[in-house]
Amino acid sequence: DYPILGLDKKRMGAMGAGGGTFEDPLEPHVLSPLLMRCLREYLPFALREENFWLRYSLVRDGASLENIFKIMRHSQRTILAIETSDGQVLGSFTSSPWRSNGNNYYGSCEAFVWNLRKSRLNNKGEESSQNLDEYILRESSVDVFRWNAKKGNRNVQLSNENKLFVGGGDPEMDVEEKVQDGIGGKEREEIDSNLQWGMSLALDKELLRGTSSRCATFGSDPLIDNRHTRSDVFEITNMEIWALTPCMNEEMAEELELGRTFVMGLHSQASQSSFQ
Repeated sequence: DYPILGLDKKRMGAMGAGGGTFEDPLEPHVLSPLLMRCLREYLPFALREENFWLRYSLVRDGASLENIFKIMRHSQRTILAIETSDGQVLGSFTSSPWRSNGNNYYGSCEAFVWNLRKSRLNNKGEESSQNLDEYILRESSVDVFRWNAKKGNRNVQLSNENKLFVGGGDPEMDVEEKVQDGIGGKEREEIDSNLQWGMSLALDKELLRGTSSRCATFGSDPLIDNRHTRSDVFEITNMEIWALTPCMNEEMAEELELGRTFVMGLHSQASQSSFQ
């Protein structure tokens, strides 16, 4: 098993040699160990052996985009995980640090969005798994949508003081499609007008609600099942952002993040100087 970093485990019960037990006040986490294991298979090959490090927790760090940007400013490759009020779980993997960047998209196409196929709660708001086998099946069954290399745009991440988006915009056409568009443009417009494109994930400033829509960036359907609510809006009950690190403890992981940021800063300065 891989170590999981960033858990706030505290000793509970009697102190002394071997006394008491360790409990995590943040449990249950949005990312369960089984879900972590499942998502590993979809990470870039070089990252599949790295450890999960809980950098941001809504429960621990507060519902604030400002806090996210402060905490995550040095974390390059991260997994965002959200649990909704009706037990649905969804998120993303992105390869650029979350930051306030105005209304400009940024980020690498080394990204994907994902969701659990089955809700953790049934229609009565109760735990949906009745036994261990059902729990294992639920936590191991995910849908993953990688960046759409054929027709996807490069609108991967957008975030500022008022919102956080993953994906967005319309599909891009290649050269052949643009030529054909000149021939049958009217018919294509009629077809495209029937398709509604949006953000795969869109979160509000307070991190209370979000939406998920059909997204051209990843060629994905909405990440939530809204057959019962008939609404694209979901309520957030918990949210986490996990960084990926090769380190075995938090102290080493923090030093590595700072070192990488310093080196990247020097490289950026050198690149700017070469163009002057």
